[in-house]
Amino acid sequence: MKRTTLLFILLCLTASSSLFSQNEKNIWYFGDKTGVNFNTAPPTPLVDGQMRAFEGCATISDTAGNLLFYTNGGPLTDFGYSGGIWNKNHQLMPNGVLNDTSGCTSAATSSVIIPNPANEDQYYLFTVNCHENNLTDGVRYSIVDMNLDGGLGDVSIRDIQVLPNAVETVTAIKHGNSCDYWVIAHENNTSKFHSILVSDAGVNDSLTMNIGNLAPIAYTQIVVNNSGSKIAVGNYLTGVTLFDFDIFTGIISNPIYLDVQAVGVAFSSSGNYLYCNDRVEPYPMWQFDMTASNILASKTNLGDCTEWNNLGQMLLAPNGKIYVTEPSKHTLGVINAPETAGTGSNYVPSGFYLSYKYNLNGLPNFANSYSTCSGLSVAETKEIQFAVYPNPFSTNIQLENCPETADIHIFYADLKEISFKRIGNELIFEQKPASGIYFIQVKVADSTSMLKLFCE
Repeated sequence: MKRTTLLFILLCLTASSSLFSQNEKNIWYFGDKTGVNFNTAPPTPLVDGQMRAFEGCATISDTAGNLLFYTNGGPLTDFGYSGGIWNKNHQLMPNGVLNDTSGCTSAATSSVIIPNPANEDQYYLFTVNCHENNLTDGVRYSIVDMNLDGGLGDVSIRDIQVLPNAVETVTAIKHGNSCDYWVIAHENNTSKFHSILVSDAGVNDSLTMNIGNLAPIAYTQIVVNNSGSKIAVGNYLTGVTLFDFDIFTGIISNPIYLDVQAVGVAFSSSGNYLYCNDRVEPYPMWQFDMTASNILASKTNLGDCTEWNNLGQMLLAPNGKIYVTEPSKHTLGVINAPETAGTGSNYVPSGFYLSYKYNLNGLPNFANSYSTCSGLSVAETKEIQFAVYPNPFSTNIQLENCPETADIHIFYADLKEISFKRIGNELIFEQKPASGIYFIQVKVADSTSMLKLFCE
């Protein structure tokens, strides 16, 4: 078990923030044996993949950005797409051949990979099926153990059903305790979301919510902002729906219906902007301002596509750009400056060349965060126990169990104080903090505690 309680009274300044980076997302494999390497700047196309993924797929790397394995979630037999889990040498794992009870590569987001909170050498692979297979078998999981097959990994547990009825998309959100995960799925032809808790105790379908639209098979992506506070659900029939998400309870709430019948959806790194591509002619790319008092009214056209098959899934990359699939082309579209309002975000169709490989309809599916269990930093004094999250952070900091009367200070690594304001349980910086090491000091009565924070 990897849970840790952190008590910092004396602080060491030698630790590196790179220990908490998000390199697990640096390698992508998708489409017709294509991929992208974000360990390089600029990113470089990959042509060594062996997977054909008609739509959904998932990839995972280690904390240094080295590929571990990738999958298309299952077969699409009628189209000649075999299902499997490939190791870092691009070979099928010995027990990595998937059948149509595991899932389907024609599911919009067929799969997602998350670490096992109870074992750092194991990964859960969650899969869903497709309408070509009549959505049979719902949400299932297998476990990949990286200690097997000489360190290349193999499947130790296969095809455990969690939810018998689900649409073609699944995603994962880091729990507020930064150890566990929520896996989010939706029942077919109902309005029921499921928040499935994955912890060191295993997998528990713990929460069901009737909220939002009736879900036909047209769900395309469920995407999450980096903080885990917002979910956007793409649907090319009923339109995109925006929800609030509670990373501690798994509760989905407050639907906002956006007038876009989208195939692809993606948040910017800060979560300030949501991007959607529209299936309705002339196939525009839309931007929504998440900070606006009226989000729907903030809808801005970034440009129209010339043909419907240019519109596919979207994915925020480690370099902060958003990439857009352009099915059956050698290119991806690129939103180069997604933190910029309006057309300054610079959406460029066919902006990234994939060498001679083709992309299709999907891109890899990732959890919103892969930070370690120290992400929930807890300090104890004689007066209180309080917590801060996320750790590492990129913008604001959240407090838990910290009284309003507490005297709070935040310092750079050189102990120079940084300005912020507290609104409720959120600490908001007056200017965006630079990457590096920070310390938060909390005083209550005659007790003082300090915690080390990392900014990515």
